[in-house]
Amino acid sequence: MKAVAAAALTVMSLMANDAAAEAVLPPLELRLNGKAVYDPVANLTWLQDANYAQTSGYDADGLMDWDSAMAWAGSLNIAGVTGWRLPGGQMPYGSNITASEMGNLFYNVLGFEICCSIETTHNENYGLVKNVQSGGYWAGREAHPLFAWPFPFANGYQLFRKSVTLSAWAVHDGDVGASPVPVPGALVLMGPALLGLLGVKRSRRQGR
Repeated sequence: MKAVAAAALTVMSLMANDAAAEAVLPPLELRLNGKAVYDPVANLTWLQDANYAQTSGYDADGLMDWDSAMAWAGSLNIAGVTGWRLPGGQMPYGSNITASEMGNLFYNVLGFEICCSIETTHNENYGLVKNVQSGGYWAGREAHPLFAWPFPFANGYQLFRKSVTLSAWAVHDGDVGASPVPVPGALVLMGPALLGLLGVKRSRRQGR
């Protein structure tokens, strides 16, 4: 009986762990009329198009050196939203590094694995992004004045080089699709009245 009970507890523990793992998966949410996706766990908004530099006509094939990729991301204006950048975070040398924003996107958010093609190893979030390239993506951090960190999507292995041309995927801090806090109608109506009262007080003081 003890063995049966222990086995049952083991199964229940495994089921709980599986449920917890599924709960950790950040469900991406569409933003900016489908032009971006929001990761609520990392609190980051990514362009939905992972090769927007090419599809927007900015670059013929979307492959740029690091300086050009940095300039491209910084110049973006998506549905009136500016402040885009290349992904950052810790970029140590090696594989299975999830501390960086691109590493977290690769392994945790999209479910890619270094063993296989991104078209065969992914989760349901993969369907909400498009034009993901299997080559390398630039990160927004330099390792040295002559070197920067790329993140190869072919195998998830982070190296540093700066002289090559790679793809770029822009990210934005926070939820760019979040609606501003609405101002109550009464306050909107009171605004002009308050300004009028201030004007009357000012004119009285000047008349003294």
